Amino acid sequence: MNFEAKNETSFVVCQNDTKDIRGELTYTTNVTYSGEGISASGIFDGKTVTPGNTYVVTATRIFDNGTSTIDFTIEIPEIGFTFDPLPILCADASPLDLQPFTSKSTTFAGTGVNGTLIEPVNAGAGTHPITAQFNSNGCLNTITEDITIVPSFVIDAGANLDVCANGPSTSLNTPDVTPPGGVWDGPNATPAGILTPEGLAPDSYTHVYTLIKMAV
Repeated sequence: MNFEAKNETSFVVCQNDTKDIRGELTYTTNVTYSGEGISASGIFDGKTVTPGNTYVVTATRIFDNGTSTIDFTIEIPEIGFTFDPLPILCADASPLDLQPFTSKSTTFAGTGVNGTLIEPVNAGAGTHPITAQFNSNGCLNTITEDITIVPSFVIDAGANLDVCANGPSTSLNTPDVTPPGGVWDGPNATPAGILTPEGLAPDSYTHVYTLIKMAV
């Protein structure tokens, strides 16, 4: 029997796996091994090399009258990627595309996930783990990030107010402003909702009430 490879001489090895080259040879006696990542006993260790590269290792059989060699090509896929923190969404928000939050094209899984989208209406209120998985030639890497879905709610800034020019300061937080605890933005108004008419010309002004409800 000749000293040769049983089948293929090119392999993909994941960076945390090993490959026994001996199982690919017709002979394993009087054989030495050389190349980056391979041990003297013929075991290639993906942890000892740099992902994203291809390596050549050589099996050499020593005969009485010479030597015979076989080269094996081993690819180590790069599977590193990032998965950025996900935003807080309202339960009635539009579906959010998760793909822009990862550095590589991945697949996603989790409550409310449909393809690359998270659908808050289907996920429901609460904190849900979302898993992103990257696959390169069968080598997998998985990262999980949580997404928080808060219940939908109706916000009401209350009725319009009439105040006198140069009159005293007044609160925009009337009893019909719901839910309480939001912030205000507009001319001569503080975030807490205190309006100072002094300095405003007689006219109509718009003040915006914003509430971010975090409780779930």
